Amino acid sequence: MIVGTCDYCNAAFERKYQKSFVEIIQKRGYIGCSMKCGAHLREQHMTDAKRARRKNKRSIILTERNLKMHANMSSAEKIKRYAKISKTVRNTYAEWSDEQRESHRNNISRATQRIWDEDHDNMVRKQIAGYKRAFERGDSCSCMSKAEIALGDAFEEILGGKDEVIRQEYKLGKAIDIYLPSRDLYIEVDGRYWHGLNMPLKQLIAERHKSPRSRRNLKTFISDRRLDNQFKNKGVKLIRVVSEDVKVDPFIVARNILKADMSNTMWRK
Repeated sequence: MIVGTCDYCNAAFERKYQKSFVEIIQKRGYIGCSMKCGAHLREQHMTDAKRARRKNKRSIILTERNLKMHANMSSAEKIKRYAKISKTVRNTYAEWSDEQRESHRNNISRATQRIWDEDHDNMVRKQIAGYKRAFERGDSCSCMSKAEIALGDAFEEILGGKDEVIRQEYKLGKAIDIYLPSRDLYIEVDGRYWHGLNMPLKQLIAERHKSPRSRRNLKTFISDRRLDNQFKNKGVKLIRVVSEDVKVDPFIVARNILKADMSNTMWRK
């Protein structure tokens, strides 16, 4: 018999002698009186690398299980399940303190930024491929505004074919709205409000704390100017137009773009 004391709950126990059990104790350096205590001890002595591998393996298994379950569910069952999950998440979130909510948001932001930095180009290219497939199917797509679609159609008619216009082209790590291969010209269609063009920059900065949408508009404005500088430094031609002008008459805007100076230009009304 083996007589020992549990390293987790400090309870004395006896166990029938087994050579393999003795070897495990000698290898690990700790002993548990039950499967539950043994699991707690393994968790305490587990290295960070092994814990990360286990977490990744569990995530893969869970994802595969959820995909199989999702494929076998009817539409009504999916709606019911997602409603239940949303309710549980809302109830849990409501019980958190402001510090817990802020910490949770920061953790998500850091994780999202890390994923984005590590696989940025592939993610953008996959995103563009999805946009193009949706456009070819005729599905409504949030990535392509009505003004952008109308301007692309106008270029196709003026230049004489769909091959002359590429929608959602990848360039310098971004998805550009329209690309004209024959002119080697990139075009962005910006909404005045959504891209922070409806007010001076000083006012945009002053109002950034009024709402999340105001902060997002300022961030978009800064991102646009940074992209403009990148295109200018690379010697790539980029023209920006506002969607409100396109909605009035996309053909006039298209002709003005083609007549404009082909240097890297910011063209707005």
